[in-house]
Amino acid sequence: MPLKRQIAIPIILFLLLIVIGAGLIFLTSYLLPGFLESKIISILKKDAGISDFALEVHELDLAGANIGSMRIGNAQDPALVVRSIHIDYSPGGIYQKKIKRIVASGVELYGEYKNGQLGFRGFDLAKFLAKLQSDKQKVKTAANPSYPPFPQRLEIYNGIFIGIANEKEYRIPFEMDIVPAKGAVNTLHATARLYPRGQALKITAQIDLEQNRIASQLAAKDMDLLRFADIFKSIDGLNAAGFASLEATAELLLAPFKVSSISGRLKSSALDISYKNLRFQTHPADPDNEKPLIIDFKGPDRQNWNLTLSGLSAVAPISANLADMTATVEPSEAGYKVSGNFKLSFDS
Repeated sequence: MPLKRQIAIPIILFLLLIVIGAGLIFLTSYLLPGFLESKIISILKKDAGISDFALEVHELDLAGANIGSMRIGNAQDPALVVRSIHIDYSPGGIYQKKIKRIVASGVELYGEYKNGQLGFRGFDLAKFLAKLQSDKQKVKTAANPSYPPFPQRLEIYNGIFIGIANEKEYRIPFEMDIVPAKGAVNTLHATARLYPRGQALKITAQIDLEQNRIASQLAAKDMDLLRFADIFKSIDGLNAAGFASLEATAELLLAPFKVSSISGRLKSSALDISYKNLRFQTHPADPDNEKPLIIDFKGPDRQNWNLTLSGLSAVAPISANLADMTATVEPSEAGYKVSGNFKLSFDS
């Protein structure tokens, strides 16, 4: 073989590799993001029944993807907005339908509470969950039943829940991590950190996709109740000041979505409560706070909440110790009303 030909063949192959590589870079950088964007939107509209959906795919390569923004709902009144999403994966993982991690940042979730039901603005949650339930039943009856794989980790940062209840807006910043539960099929483990009025609240939850149930545990320490003064005032004449800790459990149903039950305990060693012309405190004669105020609560029972209280003393208009105090809080046209009974004992 002539020398010129021996030199020319490697050069041609090298140039061919450059052309192929440039083509792949162009494909992944310019063509695939647009194709993936339209494909995801098409899948969500067809399979998930989400008709109003917007997505921008900025970058895509063999190691991950960057999505600029995502919106569910119309542009004026969206149900969900995500400012940025990063997806980590590998070529081998994609072949095995596994995604390492999804990180969402700048999440805005818009909710509303009406007629005892929690929903999302401009989004039919009941219809969406019914669609997922129907698809899940089809998967069960298939020859190879399996659920779509969940990412190995989902992280949400800089999130805020914006809720409307009784024509008032409440904003709650939050962060969340979700991972598949170890040793449990079709179960997810979630940890959320909420900061209502700047107070830290931790929620851990087990999401059972098979049974459509969420079992969660809530915990908060030394919450400043003055931060929630407007909420207490929704009960006419009620005010509360002091610090309290919270432990609670909640059971939720996914399809149909509703709060099945919430029960818990609020505990405080320094609390001042006034209701109209009555004033109550934790036992002022107990300097060591060995008998803190304990409020056990449970609900909702037809939108009503049942309370039991102990460790509380009346200081105005008379001084007395309260015992066996029970109360029911129920909604009314003016907000909420309280009814109940208790026993009084007077120091001699």
